[in-house]
Amino acid sequence: MTGGAARYKDYVQAYLSARNKVTTGVSLTAEDAAAESPHADVFRDLLGVQEDTVVGTREALATQSHAYIGASSALKDTTVLNGTAGQVLVRSTVVQTVTTRINGVDEVAENSGYRRFVFNIVTGAAKLESEADDIESGQTLSTTAAAGSQVAATPADVPSVPSGVETIALGADGFPLPGEPEAGVQTASYVNGSGTASWALSHAYDKPEFWGNDCANFVSKSLYYGGGMKMRDWAFFQDRAWWKKNTWTSWKKNSYTWSAAQNLFVRMFNYRQPGYVNRSYDLRPGDILFFQYTGDRVYNHTAVVRGIQGGTVKIAQHGYAPLSTLPDILARNKGEIVAVAALRPRSR
Repeated sequence: MTGGAARYKDYVQAYLSARNKVTTGVSLTAEDAAAESPHADVFRDLLGVQEDTVVGTREALATQSHAYIGASSALKDTTVLNGTAGQVLVRSTVVQTVTTRINGVDEVAENSGYRRFVFNIVTGAAKLESEADDIESGQTLSTTAAAGSQVAATPADVPSVPSGVETIALGADGFPLPGEPEAGVQTASYVNGSGTASWALSHAYDKPEFWGNDCANFVSKSLYYGGGMKMRDWAFFQDRAWWKKNTWTSWKKNSYTWSAAQNLFVRMFNYRQPGYVNRSYDLRPGDILFFQYTGDRVYNHTAVVRGIQGGTVKIAQHGYAPLSTLPDILARNKGEIVAVAALRPRSR
């Protein structure tokens, strides 16, 4: 390979560093960020394709009292390989650290993911052509990085989102409508919300049990270990069931409702007599969020509300970023998320 393996690691690091500058506003445009790098010609085109989304996310979050004030990327366990004719493949774990200022308070979050970078070599010059999720081989990441948080639900007894739930009201800008929390006290019949939120916050960085599809498993564990929600024994494919795999048998399987977002929603909605929340300002720690993406008939991602800060909903999840906020997810996936539902399950 032209220039040796170290050079391609430098290219990837330069590309990620340039994107971080656009993300934080240190560089206002992709071209500004590229121009500051000696490797600009390698990644300029790919970064340019992402500019509208990265800048749009930054500007949209600014309207929600959010700001990315720091971002850095580190490469771990990197391998550089010759690909097909005229290509070089770089595979690496990218550790992304972002400092977000939310209503004047800073929070540092880290996200680690396997990435694949493909370079085309033309007349001896390298050009970065694509960035992909290396777990889902060959699947190109969207410019919003939504691919890291989208997961497919296991087929459910009910094939689409049940009717009767008012989803969280969003304004024309795509963000939750502002307002003041309504009066009322959570009753003891509900799952321990603070326990659910505390467990989710403490274990957000735990290694996923199912790479690329661990969001519902994470939420179920938060409800069980933190919230005290009881398991229910039925066949693994039935929505009335809710249990984690039995370790004392040779046949190990979770119920669909434990491990798939859509099934978990149906189980909670039909069999836990939940309260549902249709205004983000009424959310409480321990409430469960479900996300429906464009073109899908089901909820294919779920997360735990871990707290409310100055009206901003903070979440914990197994997905693109273990610790995030609802506005951040909506901004990163602008136009891709069509509905967000919130349920507050009862303990029985």
